[in-house]
Amino acid sequence: MRRSPVLVVAVLCPHHGRPVEAVLNTAIERLVDCREKDGCATRTEGEDGLIVTVRPAGCPVFRDGQA
Repeated sequence: MRRSPVLVVAVLCPHHGRPVEAVLNTAIERLVDCREKDGCATRTEGEDGLIVTVRPAGCPVFRDGQA
């Protein structure tokens, strides 16, 4: 299995209002992780008992519909 090359980049976080470190997967040209992702996520329990992670709107790493 071949791994995709990744880079650590700085992106402006609209939630924190400052740059944060994120991981860019260069094979798909997409941000895939953020070092401060747990600082702005909220977790709630859904009606079916599943835990749902909600991230702030406008997140450049975890856009709507991503976990």
